[in-house]
Amino acid sequence: MVDAKDLTALSPRLRNAVLTELAQPMPRGRGLLAYREPLRFLDQDQVDTGEGPGPHIVFFGYYPYATVIKRAIALKAAAPRAHLSFIGCCIREDTEILRWFDQAYEVADYHELFSLFQALKVHALQITVPPFWPGLLAVCGATGTRLVVDLVDTALFHSTGDPLLREMERAVLSQAFSIIHKLPEEGIARLREAYALDQPVHQLHSLPWGEIFAEQRPKDQSRPEVLYCGGVMPRKSALRAGYGHHIFDPLIQATADSGLRLSFFVNQNAREMYWEEHAEYLDLAEGLEHFSFRRGVPFHELPRTIAGAHFGLLYDNLELTRILPEAFRYNMSSKIFSYMEAGLPLLAYSRFDYICELIEEHGFGLVYDVSQPQDLARIIADADYPALQANVDRFRREHELTGAGMAEQLRAFGLTSEAVSPR
Repeated sequence: MVDAKDLTALSPRLRNAVLTELAQPMPRGRGLLAYREPLRFLDQDQVDTGEGPGPHIVFFGYYPYATVIKRAIALKAAAPRAHLSFIGCCIREDTEILRWFDQAYEVADYHELFSLFQALKVHALQITVPPFWPGLLAVCGATGTRLVVDLVDTALFHSTGDPLLREMERAVLSQAFSIIHKLPEEGIARLREAYALDQPVHQLHSLPWGEIFAEQRPKDQSRPEVLYCGGVMPRKSALRAGYGHHIFDPLIQATADSGLRLSFFVNQNAREMYWEEHAEYLDLAEGLEHFSFRRGVPFHELPRTIAGAHFGLLYDNLELTRILPEAFRYNMSSKIFSYMEAGLPLLAYSRFDYICELIEEHGFGLVYDVSQPQDLARIIADADYPALQANVDRFRREHELTGAGMAEQLRAFGLTSEAVSPR
């Protein structure tokens, strides 16, 4: 059991915050845990996979997010002899986790997670944050390995003024061997200055993976289909957390008579999803002919599932959110690369500064005013769709996951190409 004496590396305030989290039940929806075969080689920096010894790298994420799996795919491409392990709290079977990792394990509780961290003497542990307090468990427990922090969202830009979250973030990042991020240069510079960080930083996006590219075909543009794929919080939870950007009613209502079809594919991370909490959206899907609200599929099945649509959409209800504007300005939404895998051009709104810069540079999408979703149909009608498709295809081929940034991938984990090449 974790107690205060195990967390002496933390300030009293952070120690109390972690112990408070540990006292809470695990988030619901895990169901019966499927991956409970004990992990091997946790005390080994190198594992011989049959082609000579390779570095043992452990990943932790509450769920095996697509971003984590893509990191594993890219790392295996860069380091074929690497032995990759995944530790999670909930691993859906349809994720096919053992397709991407050499071994995987679901912890029974956070105390078991801490004991696994304490056992690690591997080459590196990558931990995905937020949430930040499991990162603090890693800081305190995983002292026998390099800590690589995969910073998906930043408290500095996302928090609604909560100083505790920023203190957690600073504490985790300051103990990292390296930091993986998806921020533009201005964003990472602001983060490093705010927290006085001198760790190496590596921009590594969840780029399109060539093995799952869907073939692009000519499409009937008389009634275009616009897709939103990703997380959708239940309304009550979103408003309570200050995440009002997850309230999609303005988008749904504004496109009702526009001639567009609007389709949602909602992330399924937990085994047991509580769809009744989305009753309002399900009711809208029943009552509105243009709108559908469907369960999502694993990332490797998504391209062929959505390839018949016309555009992939980014949308946020900014009027209701308490998240800071920089969170949107600097964000690189990983879903845009999933859209590209399906061959879909992007619809992004203008406050996504970083993404819009890429659209302007590469021409793989259109930009709209998020406060005027009723304009989407006109913007789409005026577009040169075949040219957009061609630009998507060009970008995804030129920036394919396993062909781009391999040296950066290795540096992030303290590896060299000579150490990991097949013999």
